[in-house]
Amino acid sequence: MEETIKFKRCSKCKTLKEVSRFYKNRVFKDGYHNQCILCQMSNFARQRVECECGKYVLQFYMKDHLNTRLHFKTLNQLENGRNRNSVK
Repeated sequence: MEETIKFKRCSKCKTLKEVSRFYKNRVFKDGYHNQCILCQMSNFARQRVECECGKYVLQFYMKDHLNTRLHFKTLNQLENGRNRNSVK
C-alpha cells in the first residue's frame, strides 16, 4: 500500500509544508494545527518574558505569577544571597 505525502499551508508564514511539520490537533478538521511547528515555536518564544525573580513566564500569565509563592520565595532567596555577599 502506497502512502501519499500530504501537504498543508501554514496560516502564519503562508508556505506549503508537509503535514509532518505541523503538530497534531484533533480540533482541526484535517487533524493538524493550522500553524507549522517553527511558527508556533517563534510565537511562544516571543511571548516569554523574564520576571524580576529570574523565572521565564508567558506574558499572559505574568499577573498570576506575580501573586504566587514561587515568585516571592525566589525573590527572597535572591535578596538573601545579595545580603550574604554584601556582608563579606
